[in-house]
Amino acid sequence: MKKQNTTRPPYGLCSFQDLPELYQREFLRGSAHHLSEKFLPAKVDWFTQIFMMPFWLIYALPPLTLPPALLNQLIQKPESFGRFVQTIKQQNAGEMALMLGLFALLSLLLVYCAWFAWEGSSSFVRTWQAHKLRRHGKYGFGLVLLEEGLVARLIDNIDIYNCFWLPREAITNVVWQRIREEGAKHSRWVYRTQLCYVRGHQGKQQKCWLTLKGHMFKTDDRTWGEKADRPLFDYIDGWWRSPEKSK
Repeated sequence: MKKQNTTRPPYGLCSFQDLPELYQREFLRGSAHHLSEKFLPAKVDWFTQIFMMPFWLIYALPPLTLPPALLNQLIQKPESFGRFVQTIKQQNAGEMALMLGLFALLSLLLVYCAWFAWEGSSSFVRTWQAHKLRRHGKYGFGLVLLEEGLVARLIDNIDIYNCFWLPREAITNVVWQRIREEGAKHSRWVYRTQLCYVRGHQGKQQKCWLTLKGHMFKTDDRTWGEKADRPLFDYIDGWWRSPEKSK
C-alpha cells in the first residue's frame, strides 16, 4: 500500500509535486473548491495564450531543430566534425577563446529559447486543462484560503514554479504595495498584493515576499486587468485578519 505524503511543502513557491497529496489529488480531480468555502479560481485567458503562441513557437524552433540537425550531420558526415576540430586546433589562443565564447553564448541562447518556449507551452496546456475542467463545473487551478494557510495552483509560472503554500502563522503581513514592473518596452509603477512571510533557511529565519497579480485569480466577473488587483488584496487581507475559520 502506498504511503500517503503528509509532509508540508516548503513555504512560498513550490512545484506541484511538492504539495501534500491531499491538495494534489483535489486539484487533479478539479475539486479544489471543495477544500474551502473561500476559493478563487484561476482566470482562463485564452486571448493572451493565443496571442503568445506564435512567440513561444518561434522560440521553440532553435532548440528543437538545431540539436537534431547536428546529430544528423554527425551520423551522415562524421568527417566534417573532424575537419572542424582540426580547424579549431589551428587557431591561436585569442581566436580559440573567441570561438569558445561564441559557442558558450550560443548555448546560453538555446537554453533561454528552450526555457521561454517551455514557459509558454506550459501556460497554454494549463489554460486548456483549466478550461476543460471549468466546462464540467470543476476547478483544478486557483487559490484556496484554508483555515491553516494558503495553497494555490497557478496557470502561469512565478519564476519556475506554478504552486505555492503559505501557512497562516508564517504570514507576517499582507501589503497593498506600489512597485515598479518591467514591461516589453518600458517599466511602469503598479499596485500589487504582496505577502510577507518568514521561513527557515540554514537555521535562521528569512524574510521573504510573494507578489500576486490580479489577473491570476477571478475575484469578480466585472473586474479585469489592473482593476482586479485591489479586490484580490481585499479578499486575502480580509482572510488573513479575520478570526473566522474556513471550512
